[in-house]
Amino acid sequence: MSKQFVNLIKDRDPVNSVFLVKDKILAMAKNGKPYMNLRLMDKSGDIEAKVWDNTELLDKQFDKDDFVRIRGKASVYMNKMQVVIAEIVKVPEEEVVLADFLPESPRAGAEMRQELTDLGVRELRTPEEVDAAVTGTAGTLMIVVNSVCGCAAGKARPGIAL
Repeated sequence: MSKQFVNLIKDRDPVNSVFLVKDKILAMAKNGKPYMNLRLMDKSGDIEAKVWDNTELLDKQFDKDDFVRIRGKASVYMNKMQVVIAEIVKVPEEEVVLADFLPESPRAGAEMRQELTDLGVRELRTPEEVDAAVTGTAGTLMIVVNSVCGCAAGKARPGIAL
């Protein structure tokens, strides 16, 4: 089954996909019945979701920061999109395509790396290269430690060009 991204969910859409639980709160409705309020996310954004039935049982089956497969229906409530969940099941991380949950740049990594190189930035790939740069540089040295997804460099790159 293909991934259904948050930013493409529209009013009255059936929703059947895997999401990351960003937030999870058990609450009490005005009628005294418990319900679960969730914030679900993927790389395209996040969306509020409600579980109205079996909340006490379901509460024990997953936690915040878990991946879950949900089946439900999207609806607009008070001018905000939400999903009313009919089924929710925890999904093991090894069964998830992590790239569906990591931010990504619209530009290619090689293009951004070349831009930094053209500005005089030197890439350090080993601990030895970092040690040599730190001990062998007089004055101020800026080091950006990049993660696998490239988020750090993506945020620092525009400032370096100034």
